[in-house]
Amino acid sequence: MARRADRARAPRRLLLAAAALALAACQAGAPRTPPLAALGGGGEQDGSGLGGTGHRGGIGGTGLRAEGGLGGTGIVGTVTAFGSIVVQGRHIGLPPSLEVREETRPASPAALRVGQVVAVLATGREDGRPVATRVRVRYAVEGPVERVRRAPDGTWLTVAGQRVRLAPGARVEGPVPRRGAWAQVSGLRRADGSVRATFVRLRPAAPAGAAVAVRGVPRADGGRLRIGELVLDDPRGRLREGVAVRVTGTVPAGHRLRVAAVEVDRFAPGAARRLALEAYIQESAPQRRLLRVGGLPVRIGPATRIVGGDLGSLAPDRLVRVEVPAPDAPLPEAAPEATRIEVLDEHAEPLVLPTLPGETGPPGHPPGPPEAEHGAEPPEPGEAPENEWAEAPEVEGPETEAPGAGGPDVEPPEVDGMEGPDAEAPEVEPPETEVPETEAPETEAPEMEGPETEVPEMDGSGPEGPPEIPEGPEQDD
Repeated sequence: MARRADRARAPRRLLLAAAALALAACQAGAPRTPPLAALGGGGEQDGSGLGGTGHRGGIGGTGLRAEGGLGGTGIVGTVTAFGSIVVQGRHIGLPPSLEVREETRPASPAALRVGQVVAVLATGREDGRPVATRVRVRYAVEGPVERVRRAPDGTWLTVAGQRVRLAPGARVEGPVPRRGAWAQVSGLRRADGSVRATFVRLRPAAPAGAAVAVRGVPRADGGRLRIGELVLDDPRGRLREGVAVRVTGTVPAGHRLRVAAVEVDRFAPGAARRLALEAYIQESAPQRRLLRVGGLPVRIGPATRIVGGDLGSLAPDRLVRVEVPAPDAPLPEAAPEATRIEVLDEHAEPLVLPTLPGETGPPGHPPGPPEAEHGAEPPEPGEAPENEWAEAPEVEGPETEAPGAGGPDVEPPEVDGMEGPDAEAPEVEPPETEVPETEAPETEAPEMEGPETEVPEMDGSGPEGPPEIPEGPEQDD
């Protein structure tokens, strides 16, 4: 009987063993996507479908992809001007029936801002230009500000584990950034995974019901998947290394996101036949003729035209515009072949920041100084971290010392004895460097070319120079 019972249990044991093997396979984690042809899968990318329509856009602020053509064109990139909207230098008409979303949230055309990265579906042409039917504003990250840091190369924020650098001329709306504030950041991912932000909206705290959201390409690190420094906790195994996604969820503690939803970035509207993507090269394997651009794996074929450079110039962190057939899936093993790759000069097209229709003035903080790029914005040295966006322009501008006739314009008579020596440009002149209290320096006015006439407070008209001599003693009193 014992043998009979053992024989009866044998099939059951086999089933249990098979189930255990299946469970172990599941626990091993989500299937790994091979790195981009041995690229290591490190470059982060962004993407998201337009409200479920598959619209994709470069992560962050500057990666636009634009396509001009009838029958559905995918345009993803940064808004640089209005009038319609201008993306990748292309004017795209905005009809009254336009559908606008900020990520998955319904919005109106009034929500569009210069500096935002958008994904556009253009389905036809009006007067020779594409007409948008759907626009989706894309954010590289939405979440709590964890750190604000000033550095020689600009202002850096850490938002939900993502390193964010404000680009020169970035549009910033809302209060001064502080730890604990809520930020929506639109910009492009660089090769190091940081976001070059061209638009930031700040709120004092998280809106009711807001979830942390991050766009990027998960990379494996110590058996866990991360985007930036954010660990992705997805027990359902929906994530794959190397596949661009938008993930949303909560961050109970530390840099660990409890993933609630995953949206695969398909980099093109569902109806689009072709895609033009403007973004940074995040990974490059020229020997295999493969790139990862704004999160999208791209193959360089024999017929690919390279404009403004050559194969050797397609290095990480180069800004490019890539035109490809709309990909079915953003998988490294299914990388579409580019028809055209244009190497861009990111200094050549600075952001244009006009006032939007209906605005009484620029919302939030004014844009920073329009310097060219990288590191051009640190002239805000000694000021409080709050003023990091646009303080530099005023730094000592009025106190610039103009030699010669400009010196007297500093109005020595009005600056009391204490201030005279500090701010008077005239002190640059050897004769007046001596004690300002004595009247001797004033008498030396003639040495400054009598006609030069030492400005009385009126910018120095010649004839009034002498009368100021008596005023010196008055100040000393």
